[in-house]
Amino acid sequence: MVINKIDKEHADFGHALETAADSFARSIVPFTLPIGREGSFRGVIDVVHQKAYEFDADGKAKAIGIPSEEKVCSIRHANA
Repeated sequence: MVINKIDKEHADFGHALETAADSFARSIVPFTLPIGREGSFRGVIDVVHQKAYEFDADGKAKAIGIPSEEKVCSIRHANA
């Protein structure tokens, strides 16, 4: 399953993930997590490899460190 358009207004990754889990009556573990929400979306965290990528204005990704505010969430999902 792919949850996309996470950069759009009113996009809520957590809600989408919960809805999917409820619909399938199973636990769902994301492989990537968004960095930021709606207009402040700026990249993704690769949960499996514990790497983060930030997108520039052209949509090109560059590797960055996992932002400290996202680190706990990414580790929790990696251990799920």
